[in-house]
Amino acid sequence: MRKVAKRDGLDLHVLELDVLSDEQVANALAQAEKIAGGPLDVLVNNAGINIHGPVEAQDIEATQLSFDTNVYGYLRLFRAALPGMRSRKSGLIVNVSSQVGRVMSPNGGIYSATKFAVESMCEQLAYELVTHGIDVAIIQPGGFPTGIGKSRATLAGALYERSAKDLEQAYPKAVGGMKPADAPSATTWPNAPDPMDVPRAIAEIIAMPAGTRPLRKAVHPGNKPQLEINRVSREAQLAWLGDSPVGP
Repeated sequence: MRKVAKRDGLDLHVLELDVLSDEQVANALAQAEKIAGGPLDVLVNNAGINIHGPVEAQDIEATQLSFDTNVYGYLRLFRAALPGMRSRKSGLIVNVSSQVGRVMSPNGGIYSATKFAVESMCEQLAYELVTHGIDVAIIQPGGFPTGIGKSRATLAGALYERSAKDLEQAYPKAVGGMKPADAPSATTWPNAPDPMDVPRAIAEIIAMPAGTRPLRKAVHPGNKPQLEINRVSREAQLAWLGDSPVGP
């Protein structure tokens, strides 16, 4: 990224940040606000891992790492950014979820569970931040050829060696696919969709006037099975809240 910034003359700053570390999150946010000269305008939460395989094959170590990265990492970041945004009564928090935050893919490990958690946590956050003038958007990508495929192969292979191989007889195809030699890196595939579709969708949302941004945005050129779930969920949620103090 630094090379791109230098090549194109961009005012881009790259900061060290491990979303598993409270200290690094606090330090990075403090540096970012100092560089920006005040609270952040936009925070995009995009860190994520996917350790595939049957749920029974996911040991506690793998499950804790998945939730710590995919869910608690988001929580750490927006808790660090929100005081500044609230002080200014403006801001946008974009959280990258997934299609499988609404529908399940068998043998996808705990990934869907983490994304279901992201969906509910961030929708609740959206309601709570209305009075502070802060928008929340949830991006729901389908499958894209990104670096998560390579890390998935590495993490699933380590899980196989650590504990999952004992379940290979119970789930021969699924657990067999976790083997280090066989785990798919899946960084590219024929006719793959363009990963830049996701940042382009985020940029469109950022450019929209505050208060008009959609809560959810599905991003994928192919099938979007979550759309009907999004519609029904919105109707059910608003009907349930009704005219209560936390209504529409």
